Amino acid sequence: MSFECMFFRLFNVFSRWKCSLGYGVQSPFAYQFIRGVIHEQGEYYAYATLRRLSSTATKDSALAHFGLKWNQLFFRLANFVQPRTLLLPTSLSPLSQQYFKSGCLSARVNTYQTTEDGARLLVQEGDGPWLCLCDVSLAAQFVQRTSMSAPFSDGWLLVTGINKDQEARRLWQSLVDNKKTVLTFDLYQVGLIFFNLKYVKQHYQLKF
Repeated sequence: MSFECMFFRLFNVFSRWKCSLGYGVQSPFAYQFIRGVIHEQGEYYAYATLRRLSSTATKDSALAHFGLKWNQLFFRLANFVQPRTLLLPTSLSPLSQQYFKSGCLSARVNTYQTTEDGARLLVQEGDGPWLCLCDVSLAAQFVQRTSMSAPFSDGWLLVTGINKDQEARRLWQSLVDNKKTVLTFDLYQVGLIFFNLKYVKQHYQLKF
């Protein structure tokens, strides 16, 4: 590895770590979200019960599994957003689905199997507040197909696989640059998009 490449990687890690602590984050909403949701270290009311479920969960290789820190983030995000609608892929493991559902017990939960179904459901069910877990290709399709007028402006996309390959990185960067996406958070493996137009457009790269 060249010195320039090593320096760039170290600088990127330092920048993500600095932003994760709230340094340079001028928006009070973004600061609260970064420190109080993404990097919240406290013990939530449902964690103990969900950890017991984790210990007994079966591992089906056909389902998408996330580790404990990601599942707990799913819970905190649902708890923060309090979505009216949760839209989750059928490939998501029952355990991860339960973390989402436990964060907002009143949410209406819809599942989708294909990218086309997911995009259609988002358009139909996107009466805010809403929260959707999807891959980067579905996120790009959804943003392209919608106007992001209210009620869509009160929605969140939790985008997986944003750095899995060159095409995924290209799609994620196009989402970050799109004028419809207001607040974007890059957690390296996962991205978050918030569409509320009352905020100033901003992008944050975080260490998670």
